[in-house]
Amino acid sequence: MPKKQTRRNIKKVLEGTSDSHESAFYKRPGRALTSAMLNARRNSVEVRDPETGERLLIHTHLGEKGKNHLLPSPDDTLGMKKLLPNGVKSHAIALKQNGKIVGYTFVRIKNPHASLDIGGDGYFCWTRYNACLHQGDRVNYKKYFDEYLAVLKKLGLQIRFVPNKEEGYVFQDGNFVMKNL
Repeated sequence: MPKKQTRRNIKKVLEGTSDSHESAFYKRPGRALTSAMLNARRNSVEVRDPETGERLLIHTHLGEKGKNHLLPSPDDTLGMKKLLPNGVKSHAIALKQNGKIVGYTFVRIKNPHASLDIGGDGYFCWTRYNACLHQGDRVNYKKYFDEYLAVLKKLGLQIRFVPNKEEGYVFQDGNFVMKNL
């Protein structure tokens, strides 16, 4: 039986992945991470169906200082719906910046019968949030972050942000930032 992985070991595996494309792994309780990737690109990853016992999908989002995709994209939410029949209700997005994990977004599907299709208005919220990220628009970022987060919660998703405190990060204004000492 594989050695139980601690949080530190999981972080080490995730930090060892490529900085040129997203990565994905499944996690079984008390077991090591197993690769879930079929096809990976810079901003997306295609995953295989989970095997029996795999309950958590962890995938990386690549970020830059001030430009971090903390929230699941519309494609991420549809992928979550696809994995529900296999028993995967929990997802983690590990935000990777310059080879380091700066924090995690944990997403749990509260209502397994929800459509998880964000629809036209939700997609419009996503595009505004995404545009603010890529343009570095800090003035409107928090507003659109909160707006898109509300859309996701309305779909029945429970979302929690966990900064990597070992590296000195905190969650503030919709982003993981270095703590001021």
